[in-house]
Amino acid sequence: AAASADDAGLDAVIHECLRFQPVAGMLVRRTPAGGCPLGSVNLDPRSLVCDLTAVASRHPASFPQPDAFRTDRTAASYLTFGAGPHACAGAWLALL
Repeated sequence: AAASADDAGLDAVIHECLRFQPVAGMLVRRTPAGGCPLGSVNLDPRSLVCDLTAVASRHPASFPQPDAFRTDRTAASYLTFGAGPHACAGAWLALL
């Protein structure tokens, strides 16, 4: 379905586009500050953890039917702009 600038659902379309096909599939590297559980593994502080944000935004536990383009999703919890202390400072400008 098409959306126009005055369409109330335009924000939902933008957020779903960013989740469905992120601008960059970024490989994010992090090192845990201390022993940290990840699934059934306890990560050593010297571990290197890599995250593909494009893959994380398609995780079925967070996004039902992750390969479907759905504008009825309620949460904009995709990782296109990062999260927490590593969130993109310019995300608001990009969304504008």
